[in-house]
Amino acid sequence: MYSFFVTHRPKRLNYNALPQEVKTMPEEGLPSGEGRVHGIDAEGIDTDEWNQLMRHLEATIPVYDKVNSIVTLGQDSRWRRHVAKSANPGMKVLEVGCGPGTFAERLAGVDLTCLDPSAEMLAVAKNRVGAARSARSEAP
Repeated sequence: MYSFFVTHRPKRLNYNALPQEVKTMPEEGLPSGEGRVHGIDAEGIDTDEWNQLMRHLEATIPVYDKVNSIVTLGQDSRWRRHVAKSANPGMKVLEVGCGPGTFAERLAGVDLTCLDPSAEMLAVAKNRVGAARSARSEAP
């Protein structure tokens, strides 16, 4: 069994509502600058920026896996294999930010739920997971 859900744009980050431990964490290796919290500005992302981000991500769908492999120096495939090995048949799995389903399609025999803010990514993931399960003669 598998389910697919579109998530929504996150609401603005309220810096004042963050726990003190988060506000005072060291930012070593993270982008910094005035008004920034660990690489995220204290005001969050507005609707126009979010929509632009979604358009850019959706434009990468045809090359998403290749770009991911290049950016991670090929480690993404190894990470997915490693995590997939720990998924037992019948296990409930929630993949948050599933993108085009690259990881989800590897998961055999699990009760899978995929979340992504992009309806286009989610549609691709649903097709990939369905095709992979069909090829393994698994029930949808």
